Amino acid sequence: MIHNKVSSPRTHNLVELINLCKKIDSSFSGFMVQMATLNQYYAPTRYPDAIVGITPEGMPSKELSRKALNYARDIVVFCRDEIDKN
Repeated sequence: MIHNKVSSPRTHNLVELINLCKKIDSSFSGFMVQMATLNQYYAPTRYPDAIVGITPEGMPSKELSRKALNYARDIVVFCRDEIDKN
């Protein structure tokens, strides 16, 4: 958003951010599932004393953590590639 000179809201809600990014570039639509997945991990990982069980499974397992990390990497790579194109 900033690269396109669009102001971004102060939020940690990744679904909200991806929806705003889709308005600039529809190719961000491909990350809706990933962003929704990552979004659910924010509070319990940022605030360890947050209510455990904020996700259906509670704190993420090692397998789910790896999956989330891969989602995040994919999104970062995509964003870098988009910036490099312009």
